Amino acid sequence: MSDPYALFLYALNSTVTRERYSTRLRYFLTKVGLTGSDTNNKSIEELCRIFVEKGKQDPNWVINNIVSFLIEYKNRYDRREISGSTIRNYVKVVKLICEMNDIAIPWKKITRGLPKGRQWADDRAPNIDEYEGYEYSDRDVTNCCISRVISPLIRQESANEWLYNNLETIIMQYMRQSS
Repeated sequence: MSDPYALFLYALNSTVTRERYSTRLRYFLTKVGLTGSDTNNKSIEELCRIFVEKGKQDPNWVINNIVSFLIEYKNRYDRREISGSTIRNYVKVVKLICEMNDIAIPWKKITRGLPKGRQWADDRAPNIDEYEGYEYSDRDVTNCCISRVISPLIRQESANEWLYNNLETIIMQYMRQSS
């Protein structure tokens, strides 16, 4: 049998993803309580090996531990301590370690009750009217705000027409406010 943790890492291309997944995997394996109080002294490779061995012997053990972990996280989600995406990020990690080490888990049943993560941002580009009433005392803040106004507008209209009609007016308006 090859090293379960090495197979897990093999599936991850990005170094940033590798680090985040490894951190989440260690946390999950610790929460599962594989070795009692010795968990902090064990390497992640050893924890993965123990998890995979137990999972192959008894897939129901893995399912029960995953579900109890997710129930705890779902309760945290209900208390608004974490987002739905956080829970799904842990599912991805556990799913990957199981898939790469041939542990058959009914993922559709497990993920059915989980909250959905947001797929969009909560912000939008401000319009010019929203910037008119602002007063800034610092030139850097003013320049930052000017660039936030200009950036979305350049994308909306042709750059030449927009620059010709509006740029001088907007810059003068904000320069007066900052002085």
